[in-house]
Amino acid sequence: MKALRSPLLWIAILCTVPFLVGTGSEFWGDDRFLIFQRLEPGSGASPLEFFHQDYWMGVEESGLYRPVGLSFLLAERALFGTWEPAYRAVSLLLHFLACVLLWRVFAQLVGLRAATVGALIFACHPIHAEAVLPVYGQLDLLAAALLAAALLARRAGRHWTGAAALGLALLCKESAIAAPLLMLWLAWTAARRVTAAELPYWPVLGAVLALRIAVLGTVGLSREATVLGTGGIGLWANSVIVTVGHAIRLCVWPTGQTVYYGHLRDSLRGVPVVEALWICAGIALVWLLAGWLPKDSTAVAAGWFAICLLPVANVVPIGVLVAERTLYLPSAGIAALAGLCWVKAAGEGRRWVHGALLVALLVGCAASARTAWRWRTELSLWSSTVADHPRSPKAHAMLGHALLREADKGRADAPALLRQADLSFSEALRLNPGSVDALYGRGLVLSRDGSCAEAMPYLRDAARLRAFDQEIELALRRCGQ
Repeated sequence: MKALRSPLLWIAILCTVPFLVGTGSEFWGDDRFLIFQRLEPGSGASPLEFFHQDYWMGVEESGLYRPVGLSFLLAERALFGTWEPAYRAVSLLLHFLACVLLWRVFAQLVGLRAATVGALIFACHPIHAEAVLPVYGQLDLLAAALLAAALLARRAGRHWTGAAALGLALLCKESAIAAPLLMLWLAWTAARRVTAAELPYWPVLGAVLALRIAVLGTVGLSREATVLGTGGIGLWANSVIVTVGHAIRLCVWPTGQTVYYGHLRDSLRGVPVVEALWICAGIALVWLLAGWLPKDSTAVAAGWFAICLLPVANVVPIGVLVAERTLYLPSAGIAALAGLCWVKAAGEGRRWVHGALLVALLVGCAASARTAWRWRTELSLWSSTVADHPRSPKAHAMLGHALLREADKGRADAPALLRQADLSFSEALRLNPGSVDALYGRGLVLSRDGSCAEAMPYLRDAARLRAFDQEIELALRRCGQ
């Protein structure tokens, strides 16, 4: 028991301490919509209704279907109201739960020592900031925990329990669709055969897809809602290269972190050489490690990363190019691979590996704490994103909205904040004339100055591009009066 408690204690510390500087901060990003609109008491939100609705109902037809995830958040809204620290505590608990369950899964797959080292690295990996800090990231944490529970139940022979956990995971986040294929891969690497025990999981996937079609009328997103838009095969190929390349980079070298990677449109429209090099380097590294590490364990870890990345790699186009929260599950494979390397090096008598692990964990904690601090408020989040990625239109637009909200607090420097917001919206429109957030923001600034005649074209364009947004419609009505 002592051997079991010690890893649990260290996993708990590494899961929580680096991210504590981000707790107690304000709601930002999608949290504002979820907490103050979608789940607002009196809005008619209920678990039953969620099973009949698009995730983004009230803003746009997103093609996302997450009724169990929304029900979980609704329960929190009923319990905590708008008290932000409680939501952060739940996120940290979910992160710990997912880490422990994934640790147990990999202990069965690659051995306890490698799984333990991997779990420690995974717990404090800075790439998890977007999954751990905002409320909307809880859906990724919950889906990961449920998927791990399904794998553990499958391993124990409780296949119907595993199928139920998989169904809940799929109704939390679409990325869990990788689970049935992952199970086939794990079965094949373990015994070079696939048995009938895997069959209960595929009808669950089929049932969830059928439910999705019945409610949304489609299996996937509409072409216009994806990162490709109306682009052709060349743009599709670039999107896959950019997504996979940055997924590898962020798991190995997480610099320039942000919650929105719109600045990658330059690579998307050009020749993604750097991203292609990252992919080639990743493949070469796995090939080299396969000659040094146990081949089956290497195949498990590398296959985990590839299969869990597949649903978000834009092979089937989705709505984002790169999102750090979507790397939560794939990065577990990279962490396991690092654990295997550590065990192998330690077994060869390389004493430096203990110091190297300590340094890696300290660097991971420091990087996670730095990211959490930079993202503690909406203003600090988008200010740091603009500083790191000045060619991101979304970052400039969202910085403008953050400045507007600061001005609304009655600060003495409100006029200066409004001018800064207008400059941010103007820069966003220079980079992307079709930015809905920037059009809406510019309209708000002009309407507050009493220039409704100038504001209306911006607001109308924003309403045309995002037809279901209630806030834009309200701004139009106010300006129309």
